[in-house]
Amino acid sequence: VVVGDFFTLETQYNLVYDCTFLCAIPPSMRESWADQMSKIVAPGGELFQIVFPINESRDANVGPPFALSKSLVEGLLAPRGFTLVSYVSSGQ
Repeated sequence: VVVGDFFTLETQYNLVYDCTFLCAIPPSMRESWADQMSKIVAPGGELFQIVFPINESRDANVGPPFALSKSLVEGLLAPRGFTLVSYVSSGQ
């Protein structure tokens, strides 16, 4: 476990666990979040992410928590080389 400022981390990790971090930061920081994820997840490494709240109908600029969607998260990560391996919806 590493405690510190995510945006200044320089070490690469084979596994990064992100539990609802993206919904807690302002939408203006999302591109920076994705850039930093691409820097700290080592080549061949994995990002395990819990994304909440998934709500396509809610204003994505009101929060926190800021509403997210599967397509929004994929749109941030796919251009940076991430590939979706598994997606499980809570059904809500």
